[in-house]
Amino acid sequence: MRGSVSFLGRLGAPVLAGLVLLAGLALLAAEPVAARGPLVVATDEWPPYEFLQEDTVAGLCTEVLTGVLERMGERFLAPELYPWRRGLDMLARGEVDILYSGIFDARRLPFAHYGSESLVDSHWVLLARADRAPAVAPASLNELAGQRVGVVIGYFYTPEFDDWARNNPLVERVASDSNLLAMLFQGRLDYAVGDARNLRHHARALAREGGFREFVVPSSAPFGLYPMFSRERLSQDFVDRFDAALRAFKAEPGYRLILERYSD
Repeated sequence: MRGSVSFLGRLGAPVLAGLVLLAGLALLAAEPVAARGPLVVATDEWPPYEFLQEDTVAGLCTEVLTGVLERMGERFLAPELYPWRRGLDMLARGEVDILYSGIFDARRLPFAHYGSESLVDSHWVLLARADRAPAVAPASLNELAGQRVGVVIGYFYTPEFDDWARNNPLVERVASDSNLLAMLFQGRLDYAVGDARNLRHHARALAREGGFREFVVPSSAPFGLYPMFSRERLSQDFVDRFDAALRAFKAEPGYRLILERYSD
């Protein structure tokens, strides 16, 4: 009504200005998508989790991550492939919003947020040629002494295995998982160490899937593969909302279908 005095009018100009400022800040917090533009997403080539397929990045983790972002209503650019070390450098410099997928590494916390929910869980395995594999799985790392064991440069497996590998002169360090499998097939290694799904993928690519035996790495446990979020570009609130959406996504039948599509 024209003759009435509103509640805001009674507060006076300074308080009113403060409320307007707070409302503006709240609006910015409530609409981060419009404010920051589409998310920049990066990954590397690590099948079956992420790989290039007909000029598009595909894979298990790619489908999960993009499905969650769509559920959140986020705008994002199509994921792009980079070498892993370059992707980490880009994340550290604030050039990308999200880099996926990796194992939790506390050394990245100064520049990366981790959520509490993994995109998928996996485990480390030893692969041996079927015609040279032992009848019984190695029960301890000490049983690998004297064996030629292949690992990938820059990978961190488990603290126990990494310590063992540093002190084993027969450990071969190579550039990629595909190199490991090639060397194993050629008889230049006794064991290849790697992620279970990834090594199985390369075994199939070599048409040698039935020619290998698989053992769990002694002293290892299942691990999660996570996206990393730029501390410079994204808030903890965003990470928390992503976690909640991911948990809901994983509870739906569609998540199980993705796992089955990339099953071994």
